[in-house]
Amino acid sequence: TVEMANGDIVALTIRDGDLFINEARVTATDIEASNGVIHVIDAVLLPPEDAEPTGNIVEVAVANGNFTTLVAAAEAAGLAETLADPDAVLTVFAPTDDAFAALGEDTINALLADIDALADVLLYHVISGAAVDSITATSLLGEEVEMANGDSVTVDIRDGALFVNDSQVVIADVPATNGVIHAIDAVLLPPEDDAEPGTIIDVATENGGFATLLAAVDAAGLTETLADPTATFTVFAPTDDAFAA
Repeated sequence: TVEMANGDIVALTIRDGDLFINEARVTATDIEASNGVIHVIDAVLLPPEDAEPTGNIVEVAVANGNFTTLVAAAEAAGLAETLADPDAVLTVFAPTDDAFAALGEDTINALLADIDALADVLLYHVISGAAVDSITATSLLGEEVEMANGDSVTVDIRDGALFVNDSQVVIADVPATNGVIHAIDAVLLPPEDDAEPGTIIDVATENGGFATLLAAVDAAGLTETLADPTATFTVFAPTDDAFAA
């Protein structure tokens, strides 16, 4: 980001080899003048509108009317007080009611039945410690941003629209007394933790293509050896077709 002469900031990004200032593309560069330099852009830059916050993040979400599911989920997960904390500085990417509805009733019910998982999902929508406006978010194009649950999201711009992962920001820069809200059109789901792999015998059995090898290992009395969770092996495993050959 770069501060302009009026005190506001703009985001500089490179997209497909072109330089952009916010959403204006630089079409000609480095035109020298006696007192500086000119870069030609294809759109007028408009300063962001200054709006006074009407309440904290929870109060603003409730007053808006399009975030009833989000507010209910935050209350169910015990996070409403966190989002309303007057001493906090938060950025919330807030899924609309339609975004939650798109998850499906089964997924929503499963989350409500697992409070830890619900809290993890909700905190995946929050940046803690900073009020990140849409201009700053634009400047993070292609970067990963750590969320309050410890996982990261990727910022992208598609056809001029700001995306967080695959969720589009449909309303940006709604101010709150303790941060800023951006409405998004899809719920962000944290990446699934990689499951701990089983032993070599477990993995070969689950694969299904090593039945002959497993039978041979068993006949040789080596099953317990290769299933030893404290050992470390590298196995070059012939497939069933390899044995048949």
